[in-house]
Amino acid sequence: MSNLSALLACAGNWRGSNKVMDPTEQINDESAAEAQIESVFNGKFVAINTSWSYKGQSAEGRMLVGFNPHTNVATINWVDSWHMQPDMMHSSGTIDPNGVINVLGSYAAPPGPDWGWRTILTPGPDSFRIDMANITPDGQEAPGVEMIFERA
Repeated sequence: MSNLSALLACAGNWRGSNKVMDPTEQINDESAAEAQIESVFNGKFVAINTSWSYKGQSAEGRMLVGFNPHTNVATINWVDSWHMQPDMMHSSGTIDPNGVINVLGSYAAPPGPDWGWRTILTPGPDSFRIDMANITPDGQEAPGVEMIFERA
């Protein structure tokens, strides 16, 4: 499978948990989370809406996931009310034979260089994961967000 079909099969409502790992503050903040996954433009894209909280404050996000079969490149455009505001992150990468999407983007971290941000979407029939990692300018990768869902 080298397209969005595994992710499209996850259409519907999901409930689970969210863990934000903030290495700058040495915090692992956990909360309940929800996700809604839907087909967009007859399956050409997939929208993922998520909600969770961080330090007791509500947060929400949206990913638009695509795949270009001519270039074999997966893309995610991501915006949320906590990590990315007011910017939108564009990431690109791959989809493996099991439908796991692994993309890489970057974000500004003034006054220093940009940092990388890896997003991995792992679809399954009864579970769905979103794993995100911070990547320092020198290439060290550390977990940033772990969202684990089951069908609602």
